[in-house]
Amino acid sequence: MSGVGRTDGRDLSESVGVYFRPARVAPFFDVSVQELTDSAFAIGDIWGTSGSRLSSELCDLDEAARINRLESVLLTRLRRGRRRTTALNLEGLAASVVRRRGHVRVETMARAAGVSRQHLSREFRERIGIGPKLYSRLARFQSLLAYSGSRTRIDWATVALDLGFFDQSHMIAEFRRFSGLTPQALVDRDWFHPFIERARPVVARTA
Repeated sequence: MSGVGRTDGRDLSESVGVYFRPARVAPFFDVSVQELTDSAFAIGDIWGTSGSRLSSELCDLDEAARINRLESVLLTRLRRGRRRTTALNLEGLAASVVRRRGHVRVETMARAAGVSRQHLSREFRERIGIGPKLYSRLARFQSLLAYSGSRTRIDWATVALDLGFFDQSHMIAEFRRFSGLTPQALVDRDWFHPFIERARPVVARTA
């Protein structure tokens, strides 16, 4: 997902979520990762009969049993999934972008990987679902989200400079683009979202 709001696809009253590391989702699905970006599908639409059967099965289980059953299915698909062989270590490159909080240019990534900008962009879209520039912006937003979820007093002007935004207005515009809120609005109210909860420990580790 690259933003908030309605997604293409059906409304789901209940769902089970799984985090996949960037560029490591392909073995689990038989469709292009790019087709899944900013969309919602029932698992039966992707895995066919086995997916529909799994969906029905999960409905009858409690939370712990759901997690165990889904983990078992994913591990089985991982063992059977087709692994793409390529000289480009996109997983490592994506992880580096996150570690650098999005402070990296597409040209720099391409040069470090020894490929053209066009080739890098194509690989990102095919294996991660979005282009490298948007991925870097989201990595920077994730770092900002960690600050916003910390529930502490924050000097936003300093944070904006620290994260490489042009200024505080640019930072707020980016935050609105990806969350629909301002950073301060997130701090001032009790917003719950898995990404917010996942980001909170980041501040604790880096503080």
